[in-house]
Amino acid sequence: MRAVIDTNVLVAALLWRGPPHALLEQLRAGTVSMVSSPALLAELVDVLGRAKFDAILAKTSTSRERSLAEVRQLAEVIEPPPLPKPVCRDPDDDQVLALAIAAKADLIVTTGGVSVGEEDHLKPAARAEGELDDWQIAMKGRGPYDIAYFMSQSVEPAIRAANEEAILKDYHRALVDGGVKDYSFDQCWDDYRASTMGCLNYPVTAGGSIDLANERGLELATKMLDRSLSAIMDLKAYEVLDRFEDAPLPQIPS
Repeated sequence: MRAVIDTNVLVAALLWRGPPHALLEQLRAGTVSMVSSPALLAELVDVLGRAKFDAILAKTSTSRERSLAEVRQLAEVIEPPPLPKPVCRDPDDDQVLALAIAAKADLIVTTGGVSVGEEDHLKPAARAEGELDDWQIAMKGRGPYDIAYFMSQSVEPAIRAANEEAILKDYHRALVDGGVKDYSFDQCWDDYRASTMGCLNYPVTAGGSIDLANERGLELATKMLDRSLSAIMDLKAYEVLDRFEDAPLPQIPS
């Protein structure tokens, strides 16, 4: 498999553990091949040279020089021709896309996502050259799960606390009006609390896999954790843990 790897992913792989580092191990093992360009290598030199990485470099057994030397050793460097016409709003993104096409790469690994507005770079690029699949989670949860997810992750604690009961009552009223029976508001409220407790997994997962070179991502994960813990404490959602029975861990297929 041939991959173009975004600079921020490489920085995270070189300096921290987590999914980016696992990708680096795949490169070292030869199960994934990395293609790069003079422009991407120059960007990596610039980013790794920033002072904000001095502390983490001092704590590790690596150095900027060794890290850059390893990337150059692992990468197949190609000077791609420019695209026939611009695809992305950001010319730097067009360089990455041009490299992927010239190298016949199977994928581009990046920390970017499908966005909106002026920062919507990925959608037009992906649709111009292939397919775009963007998804998060497919799961079955308690009735108010989506409300708990939104309120505990995306709403400031004071606003959440002032409005969540009224929102749940509106939700429960709509269920009753729609024909739902034998589901009291107390049960709905209890499910909301249990769902709020369950939603703690999002900031925990994000905190364990975040690209620490991405300051915006780190700020987002920190904010999510603050909001989630505030909701859990306000609702005493941790009390629901006493009601769950022990269950065997799922067996991982060999």
